[in-house]
Amino acid sequence: MPEHVLVSRERPMSERPTVIGDAATAYRLGMEALGEEDIDRAVELLVVATRFAPEDVDAHVALGIARARKLDVYAAIDALERAVDLDSGHFAARLHLGELYLKLRIAEPGRAHLEAALALARTVEERAGVRRMLKQEAGQAKRGVSRPSFAPRRVVPPPPAGDRRRR
Repeated sequence: MPEHVLVSRERPMSERPTVIGDAATAYRLGMEALGEEDIDRAVELLVVATRFAPEDVDAHVALGIARARKLDVYAAIDALERAVDLDSGHFAARLHLGELYLKLRIAEPGRAHLEAALALARTVEERAGVRRMLKQEAGQAKRGVSRPSFAPRRVVPPPPAGDRRRR
């Protein structure tokens, strides 16, 4: 298996580059970097992990989480959608994808992924967390909080100056 050398532009050249020989090592190091809040490094390592093992659902989920934390939301959605494509029964993939859609105020797919996550939840805590998110989303929908529309609005002209009737 070929070795992948990961060289970060932010790190001084005097530091030795990290040599990654397999997906498990890249995934482990990426998760460590994510835990240490080194988001850029986590993304780099998790990209390597997904290249070594393109069918690894957990690596795609972790990459999606890291990219979301880096505020690269569309890349995060792509990674999480890939994880769901690989395993539609993966709780974390559904949960994080649904949560991300709801944060972007894209309610329908967000709700659908959270409902799927609720069906996949195995613990009381998981079910409670998903129900809380769904309840929050329902409250937002009830209050009329939705994604902004940039479609042109119909403008109603004001009444003529002499017309005092209320509209």
